[in-house]
Amino acid sequence: MSIESRGAVKAIRITWWAGVHLPSVPPPRSHVWLVQPNHAAAAAHAWAALPAAGRPRVVVEGLAAVDLPGESAIIEGGPATAGAVQRALQLGAPFVELTGAARGAAVVGASAWYHGWILEGDRSKMSGALVGAMALRAALLEEPCFPMLEIEASGAAVATPVDRPGAIARLLLEPGVGPSLPETTVNLTTVHLLDAGPRSLRITGVRSEGGLGSRQGLSIRFRGQVHSCPPTPGAPGSHVPLHLAERTMTVGLVGDARIRVPAGDVVRVWAADHADHTVLALATRHADDWSIVDDWATVERASDWFGTPAHVTRHSLPSLSALRFVCSAPDRSRGIEAVGRALVDEIVGFEDT
Repeated sequence: MSIESRGAVKAIRITWWAGVHLPSVPPPRSHVWLVQPNHAAAAAHAWAALPAAGRPRVVVEGLAAVDLPGESAIIEGGPATAGAVQRALQLGAPFVELTGAARGAAVVGASAWYHGWILEGDRSKMSGALVGAMALRAALLEEPCFPMLEIEASGAAVATPVDRPGAIARLLLEPGVGPSLPETTVNLTTVHLLDAGPRSLRITGVRSEGGLGSRQGLSIRFRGQVHSCPPTPGAPGSHVPLHLAERTMTVGLVGDARIRVPAGDVVRVWAADHADHTVLALATRHADDWSIVDDWATVERASDWFGTPAHVTRHSLPSLSALRFVCSAPDRSRGIEAVGRALVDEIVGFEDT
């Protein structure tokens, strides 16, 4: 869905300066540019060439190695939170540089600045923007392009050009219970990813499960002054329980017509090793296969993939046709080994046509 076709919807447009090579054409008109440090010089040159009235705000995901036009706000004291990015933009800084950042903080902070979100009342909207940030990281960069993310005031978002399986993988492989910031934790069971046109993905329905909070306050250096950002308060939530969810679909017997198929023909499998646990994610290649896969991929089977008899939890996500397993055993297998075992396993339950 193009920007023009949704002109009546108030949305912040965020363009990501990413990839090895940038296109020679100017970036599309946007409210915010999200820039990797190695592209800061090119972004600064393009920004200076624009009329003053049409210049976007620029958030650099690190410290720029070049002098930026105009005055920059630098967030210091630890990984930047969404609230710190929002505050820096509220101060009027044309450029915001991050000495470090929590994953997705720049996108969520920019969206909160544009839409005027407040922490206590808009956590679910921030969660929608956070899922959008995950999708943006799955942008198709095999050819020079400027990936764009549009985030509406409701928190719904459209990312383009984007790879759907890559977006699901990045969403599911986040540590702990999934994507989170000090401000908000995403309830993965509410996420819906819908096709929104060629190579476009619409994110909708996202809800928050509270906020983790932070103990460390940050500071913003801007125009010779230091502005303090207090620690982010946490908020209660169920935090997406990682246990066997009640199934909403059952698998009927297909009698003598049942056949075995390699799991790799039916599902995509990814894994990520984190500090004290490994996450394994499966997503069906076709939504019609979801009920069979949900019945097949049990905790016991996943324990075999991980090579450990215990410490595996399971989370079923019907809206994404996906499952998420977390292994917290100290002797867990490497994620890549678990992926290999899952892909060569066999699924029984398909009709022989």
